[in-house]
Amino acid sequence: MRGSHLASFELLNRAQEETRKQKERGWLRPPRRWKWAEVKIGDQVVRTVVQTQANACKLRVPQDIPIWATGLTYYSTENACDPQA
Repeated sequence: MRGSHLASFELLNRAQEETRKQKERGWLRPPRRWKWAEVKIGDQVVRTVVQTQANACKLRVPQDIPIWATGLTYYSTENACDPQA
């Protein structure tokens, strides 16, 4: 079985280089970043453009902003009001 062995760093680097060359030549398509979605609001169906999950994962929050501004939930281990405790 050909694919049963572990890949070496040399093989991984060669594969990355080949992928980079194919992207430069235009042989690989970029990932879809947006897609059409239909949303029903009341009795109307509205078509809108939304981000794909792959694109949403790439959006990163800068590290220098406070955690409350990120929109992420955070519970301190010292918090007596922790709903997950």
